[in-house]
Amino acid sequence: MNLCDYGCRQKAIHQFNNGKYCCSKITILCPSQREKHKNKIKRLWKNKTYREKNRKAQSAGWTDEAKKRQSDIIKETWKNGELKERQSISQKSAWKDPNSKLDTQEYKDKISQGSKEAWKDINSRKKRILRLSTLEKNHPLFVEIEKPTEDFSNGQIYVRCKECESLFHPRYNLIYARIIAIERPAKSENCYFYCSEKCKEIFKTRHLNEFEKYTRLVYIETNNTIKIFDYMIDNLHLRGKDYHLDHKLSIRDGFINNIDPVYVGHYYNLEIIPSIKNLQKSSSSSITPYELLEQVKQRIIT
Repeated sequence: MNLCDYGCRQKAIHQFNNGKYCCSKITILCPSQREKHKNKIKRLWKNKTYREKNRKAQSAGWTDEAKKRQSDIIKETWKNGELKERQSISQKSAWKDPNSKLDTQEYKDKISQGSKEAWKDINSRKKRILRLSTLEKNHPLFVEIEKPTEDFSNGQIYVRCKECESLFHPRYNLIYARIIAIERPAKSENCYFYCSEKCKEIFKTRHLNEFEKYTRLVYIETNNTIKIFDYMIDNLHLRGKDYHLDHKLSIRDGFINNIDPVYVGHYYNLEIIPSIKNLQKSSSSSITPYELLEQVKQRIIT
């Protein structure tokens, strides 16, 4: 059995043209070589002259054209669905792996401590504060539509609630979500500012079309049924990725035939079926409106 010639002495799986064996098809993936490379970078980075030289070289090469070129490459690469899926699986596996450093309390404390230390630095905090001048420069359309204001005493941005029009300070992620909705409406529709969940619910309910209102009522009845009559629905415990909860008489057919949402959300109309079958079924029904009404009425009487 041939062993790795690059320091780790593990079982070799590949031989290069120079005759040497390696535990990987790329030498840099050898644990020993990775450790050497890491230590080399650490030694270099401790040298202040090297750090300054490296920063200057990066700044000189990082022109607007280079940024755009790099951005285009990343966007084109990220269109690959397989790559996205692989990255997602990799991250989920890392967090679930009990041996992963991501799941250790030490790592979490380290991240937490780093954030706290950075927040103590006034200059660091100023960089994180979103200014109105920045929005006016980078997102003029957002400023024109939402007309945000800034409290100069604390640097906070204030916007108006879509429902009650009262001023409030939203989280930064909500601001950027609204910016995306304005600048790229195809990516995010109906994203507005709401000062509370109550305002959000009132606004969305008032602006729903008739079918959406009907669908919402059906789901309310369905959820109530699951909470009270879960024992009446066979195999409900299987509900998940591989098995879906299906309405025998579809919501669409219930709406077309003017069936009360209470009937459509009744436990007789609910069943657990394989997810593939449910996707194929789409908005079609496996029973008639008459059958549903008769069966539900019998169960109410008994």
